Amino acid sequence: DAVNLTRKLRFQYLWIDCFCIIQGDAADFQIECARTAQIFENAALTILGPAAKDSYAGISHQR
Repeated sequence: DAVNLTRKLRFQYLWIDCFCIIQGDAADFQIECARTAQIFENAALTILGPAAKDSYAGISHQR
């Protein structure tokens, strides 16, 4: 869903934390978490999926 939305809005880049931070690597997690504020600060748009069961579920859901 996020990729499709990014394309529809004609953004060139999409940063997804579970793909951009090496999962299970404590050192990488610490480095990337320190950069997270800067990433969100410079974002043109933030897409959230708070109702998603996990990172593989889409961001769309029934109301």
